[in-house]
Amino acid sequence: MKSILHFLLCVLLLLLLVSCNRGNTDPIETDSVESADTGSEADSITESDTESETDPAPSVIPTAEIAETSVYLFVGEKYNLTFTTTLSETASGSYPQIPWSTSSDCVTVENGTVRAQKEGYAIVSGGGATQCVVRVLADNMPVLRIDTDGASISSKETYVPCLIDLQTENSELCFEKVGAGIRLRGNSTLSRSKKPYRIKFTEKRNVLGLNEGAECRSWVLLAERYDDSFIRNASAFTFASMILTEYSSDFCYVMLELNGEKKGVYLLAEQSQIHDERIDIEEAGEESGELRSGYLFEIDASSNPPSFYLEFGDLEIYNFLGDRYTATPNDSKRTALFYTIKNDGLTTGQTKFAEKYLNGVFQIVYSATYEGISYEFDEAFRLVPSEMTCEEAIAAVIDLDSMARKYIHSEIFCNGDEHKKSYFMYVDLSEGGSGKLIFGCPWDFDTAFVHWDSVNYRETDVHYSATRNLWYVMIMNNAWFRERVIETWDSLYAQTGGYSNALSLIRSILEVYGGDFQFDLNKWGRTEDYREQIPITYDWLVARIAWLNENIARVPAKNEN
Repeated sequence: MKSILHFLLCVLLLLLLVSCNRGNTDPIETDSVESADTGSEADSITESDTESETDPAPSVIPTAEIAETSVYLFVGEKYNLTFTTTLSETASGSYPQIPWSTSSDCVTVENGTVRAQKEGYAIVSGGGATQCVVRVLADNMPVLRIDTDGASISSKETYVPCLIDLQTENSELCFEKVGAGIRLRGNSTLSRSKKPYRIKFTEKRNVLGLNEGAECRSWVLLAERYDDSFIRNASAFTFASMILTEYSSDFCYVMLELNGEKKGVYLLAEQSQIHDERIDIEEAGEESGELRSGYLFEIDASSNPPSFYLEFGDLEIYNFLGDRYTATPNDSKRTALFYTIKNDGLTTGQTKFAEKYLNGVFQIVYSATYEGISYEFDEAFRLVPSEMTCEEAIAAVIDLDSMARKYIHSEIFCNGDEHKKSYFMYVDLSEGGSGKLIFGCPWDFDTAFVHWDSVNYRETDVHYSATRNLWYVMIMNNAWFRERVIETWDSLYAQTGGYSNALSLIRSILEVYGGDFQFDLNKWGRTEDYREQIPITYDWLVARIAWLNENIARVPAKNEN
């Protein structure tokens, strides 16, 4: 009995103890629950945040900004593009997520490596704002056949009707019996047995994919008779595609057959003209009878007579090295530039206006450079004093970027003709035009690199164009313009890897087209052997570029004040 009572008493004490403990812990437990609930919400937020941080961000496709603007390749060759991207390089050294694309199947591109598949062109993109035009040349030189039905080609003015066939590797670029006209062109080359020609199709068409497939009627066939290396014009056009932002001619080698006779190697290029696919400005005369329109000027000492003269004989002009300018850029020894306006259908009033305009621009540059006096055009294009700085006065009438780029191109090639002929500039004064004189369309380099009367190559360590072309002579006296030239050169040099693709193309041309050059050498009895001249030209360009990379637009210490 005592045992039972003892057990019941223990149970009662235990229940009382539990009851007391629960009473003391309920508030804590409540707080704990509330805290747990709050903690649960906090944990939920934290977990959500953690998921947000660890989950991948919304998909953003990385893009590539391509440095090169132009690349030339032969079928089968490859080229590694220079580009920048925000995407981290993978362990394998590739960028698989960049959306590489091409505008045609002439090339493929993978991880920035372009491979030339067939003749033609393609615009390559890495999804960014910059693109690169890849031009693919055929391994077998295209054959251009022209049939005049026996009629002779003897005039620079009158076209002879003809039919033209083009045969090449890419069947998509071939055509047969296309109607056209053909005439002579050029000046000094016309005295040689191998003649240069201009062809004009009855209807607009593209040839061999040149100029990104642009369709035009007028094309030219350069005989390269003064260039036994066959490479000078091709090199100049290749560099121009990489240097200039304005239009410059594209090119392709062809084997010409005229009325069944194999005539040899010609360089097919584009006619320098106002055209919506070439120099795209309004054309005074052809399109517009207004004075304020577009004009294409050529320094042309061979014109007889020229459209007008730009006299400078009474002016004291020095180059930036401190030497007096004494050149007479024409065969008559007259101290004037001979200008031809290349527009069709100009009125007399438009010709006079164009002369007044260009002479005014020349005076603005001269006065600002040598006299420190600023002028500007009034509404009637008369010169009036200006409150602008000298730099601003020149910048108001000249597209300085185009001038700097064309100067760089000229300085590379040491073209002995550019101070007196085949030198183009243009302006569009219409409502839609820039109103500034633009320097572009480099042309006629068969006597570049060398002295006119020999195949002795010019020195590679001199400022050449800056001392010969009158426009360069004047503008280069301005330190601010020389700084612009240096900055532009540095940018281009980095962008092109020291013009590596343009240089490698020269070697490829020798290797691929050597047999065709040999035929031409034998047919026309050329003096120099292309197998020697092409490597000399290549080495000359390498040395020239290396010197310019250190010295372009820089005043030698002995000339500095």
